[in-house]
Amino acid sequence: MAENDLSPYEQARLENIQKNQALLASLGLARASAAQAAESVAVSGRPAKKARKEPRLPSLSTRRSSRLAGKDASDDSVQAGHAENIDGDGQTSLGVSVPPMYSDMPLEALELDPHEFQVFVILRRWRLRRKNELQIEPYKVAQTRSLCEVIRRRRNNPKWATVDPSSELLQVWGLGPAKVKLMPPGFGHEMLAVVSSPECTTLLEKSRKLGDGEVPAVL
Repeated sequence: MAENDLSPYEQARLENIQKNQALLASLGLARASAAQAAESVAVSGRPAKKARKEPRLPSLSTRRSSRLAGKDASDDSVQAGHAENIDGDGQTSLGVSVPPMYSDMPLEALELDPHEFQVFVILRRWRLRRKNELQIEPYKVAQTRSLCEVIRRRRNNPKWATVDPSSELLQVWGLGPAKVKLMPPGFGHEMLAVVSSPECTTLLEKSRKLGDGEVPAVL
């Protein structure tokens, strides 16, 4: 059984983020070694070796968001040019991840920053598991736009949906009373449990350090 149901582009973006994270981690170790070498030179008086040039981070090819292009993702003319990016709930994922404006609610995963996107991947795994358990279509669990909006709302406000979760979940696009109720299948509350996990909490804390239009180190 597949681990996730990401589109080819979403999977490529996830792999790119993971590669960049590994590269940044290796660069961190390299800088620590350089600092130790400099300290050794200061003590011994021997000249330092020439520093190696740091490699550039890889990036995905540039693609334009349907929101930025001012086009509806359901437009036939748009889909004809980007047929490879069809979401599991029938939505078309167009464009590239661009520095987000956090006051906006995202319509698609490409409008999430890299930290938010990793939370999105975790939510998509949850959605796939629940869809398989119940033998229903993914959108009946939650539509992608709903997942993205839950992530952004919790990112913008760590206390969001903690005091009166049901009322606040009803503010999310695509979440009606049936998906918000506490008794199964209360998918809205399950989504909150996922984004409240330690892993997701850490990722959203990293996202909060970014400002509008800021390009993070991990693309």
